[in-house]
Amino acid sequence: MKQTILFCLIGLLLTGGIYLNRQQEAGRLRAEETRLQADKFLLQQQATEIAELAKQLTGTTDVATFTEALYSCARRTGIRDHEVITTRVNAEQQARGKRNRSKGATLSEQQLEVVLTADFRRIAEYIDQVQKLGHHQRISKLTLTPGDKQLKATMVINLYSLGEPYVR
Repeated sequence: MKQTILFCLIGLLLTGGIYLNRQQEAGRLRAEETRLQADKFLLQQQATEIAELAKQLTGTTDVATFTEALYSCARRTGIRDHEVITTRVNAEQQARGKRNRSKGATLSEQQLEVVLTADFRRIAEYIDQVQKLGHHQRISKLTLTPGDKQLKATMVINLYSLGEPYVR
């Protein structure tokens, strides 16, 4: 009789220990699942943002149209001495992951050098109009040199485009 009770108690303790161990393991797995779901949600948000940016940046840089827009800005601000020079094209392959190195998008950068001579107010208006153009550009360098009653401005404008869209 005592042996039976002892075996039952030992069996109960072992069963209780196994049950507690399983509960701890289940809690750890639930916490890991929650963390993974949060990571998945974050990655989905980032993928959506990347898709939106890719849609906005997709296509090639239309340098001729942008150059015409620069000359139009110069005409509107009254700048007569204005010159645009195409200087360099840069393309960089962006990979989508370790396995798909060849399937990335190409980020293209086209540099234009703009040289103009005018008074400070007109140069400031010109820069303001250039920044309001609907292209993906950045003025990366601006140099103002004093001259006879006018300033000579030299600026480098970088145009960006995303070659192949990598929207899934």
